[in-house]
Amino acid sequence: MAWAYKVTLTVAHGQCGSSNSTDFPVLVSLTNPLLKVTGSGGQITSSGTQSGGGAVTMPFDLIFTSDSAGTTKIPWEFEKYVTTTGEIVVWVKVATLSASVDTVFYLWFGDAAVGTQQNTSTMSPANVWNSNFAAVYHLADGTTLKLSDSTSNSNTLTNLNTVTAAAGQIDGAANFVAVSAQRLTNVSATGINFQLNSSWSLSAWIKSASNGANKQIICNGAYGAQTGFCFLIAPSGKLGIAVVSASGGSNYKSVESSINVDDNTWRHCVATYDGSGGASGFRLYINGSLDASSTITNDGSPGTLASSAIVVGGLAPIGSQEFNGQIDEPRVIGSQMSADWILSEYNNQIAPGTFLSASFAANSSGTTLTPGLQAIALTKYAAKLIHTFAIPKAALSITGKVAKLAFTVKVPKASLALTGKIAKLALTLPVPKATLAITGQVPVLNSLIPVVLRPAKAPLNLTGKTAKLAYTINVPKGTLTIAGKLPAMLSTGPVVLLPGGVAISITGRVPLVLALMPAQSLRRIFRVDLAGESGDLFRSDVAVTSSLFRHQEPVGGEPPLFDAMTVNFDDASGNFDEGNI
Repeated sequence: MAWAYKVTLTVAHGQCGSSNSTDFPVLVSLTNPLLKVTGSGGQITSSGTQSGGGAVTMPFDLIFTSDSAGTTKIPWEFEKYVTTTGEIVVWVKVATLSASVDTVFYLWFGDAAVGTQQNTSTMSPANVWNSNFAAVYHLADGTTLKLSDSTSNSNTLTNLNTVTAAAGQIDGAANFVAVSAQRLTNVSATGINFQLNSSWSLSAWIKSASNGANKQIICNGAYGAQTGFCFLIAPSGKLGIAVVSASGGSNYKSVESSINVDDNTWRHCVATYDGSGGASGFRLYINGSLDASSTITNDGSPGTLASSAIVVGGLAPIGSQEFNGQIDEPRVIGSQMSADWILSEYNNQIAPGTFLSASFAANSSGTTLTPGLQAIALTKYAAKLIHTFAIPKAALSITGKVAKLAFTVKVPKASLALTGKIAKLALTLPVPKATLAITGQVPVLNSLIPVVLRPAKAPLNLTGKTAKLAYTINVPKGTLTIAGKLPAMLSTGPVVLLPGGVAISITGRVPLVLALMPAQSLRRIFRVDLAGESGDLFRSDVAVTSSLFRHQEPVGGEPPLFDAMTVNFDDASGNFDEGNI
């Protein structure tokens, strides 16, 4: 793949605690005009709806890799993409988030040959979240509430009593109104039947307005109704975690934070459990920090926890203890998250642009060759190939069957050869001192070639079977040779032949349309003999330098096909000799 741009993404290790985190989903949230679609002035050539994760618009010609060569892809999931601004919100799985050295990975984009989603199979959105994640809800996009689960468990939520969309800490969030029995539920979720002898974690961003009542964030149980966990805000306004049994009463364990979180401010809240069986195994984290002063409010014996429901923003099944405010990124994890993981997650999500730096650069594909004589060869069987080459001293050879080839080549002192079956070729070649040869069967050739050959004379050669040739050639001193079977050739001008002996030689069967503009004005008719028939070939209409020779078709006939034609400019005045076919 030929990516136009490479973005180096660097995570500062000082924000990642004191130990490494494995399989860490990094939030990449940034805006750059290059990431807009081409119709809006950007470099993204193809976009569509993401398959897997949330069904959101995503750029297709964009990938993430762990290596600087762009060969080893890593999984990613788009939460948001704005085609007209270049804003992206993406979760990218990094194998190791290091606490000792900066973690570097790469984003690549801009390849017209890529027209389908690239994060599929093992790179799919679900693979961003390893098997420890039982449920992950982004609750995008702030306008339309999306309830899909990003993990492979597919624990999609159901909206009860019209929970609405709102702006979140990361893209969108769910907005709950107390006393309206609003909640988001999945009554038969997979992977969440946690017990007191197993470790697990719950996390979410919350923004809660105080109302003096229990407000559930995430739960899978209800007092007196089901058994399970309850991650909530207590009537005191403090963060709490509890496990409950069907009989209620003293058959529960609970811990409460020392910090009030009920003040209408966004906070990152996490509860973890170590599987020890007691309430002392609970930990509460607020904004990346352990609340070491949290207190055990009950340490009963709830017994077996049997619920398989997930409820966000209320209790199941009765719909009480409704949340009052916004919840974003609720997650259920089947392991105990480490303190360093939680700190890294908070730092990443509270300020993505500080946690992660992004360096954009045009992808040169390593084709700048300096300073000595070097050679590069590209052999490609491809539908589309786009490249930019800067070659101070080198030979560039491209060989292959190429349906579309678009590139810019700067060759100060070099030989450029293009050989192959090329359906479409568009190129710009500034060649100060060089021999340019194009050879091949080329059905369509569109080129704008300012060929400046000075101060010494030098040849330019175009050879091939060409259905259409459109070009601009500036040749102050030199020899221009075009040979081959060219069904149609159009010069968009100018072919400038400044003082000195210069020859143009065209060989082939060519219906010729050519405009020649020497430095001095001429007003003569050039006549040639075609198979024994005379006819005007070039006519000078007016004595001005901007329009000197124009092709004039023979009356009543088709444009002639020439096997050979030579026009010789023999002096600085621009006089010429007649040529014969």
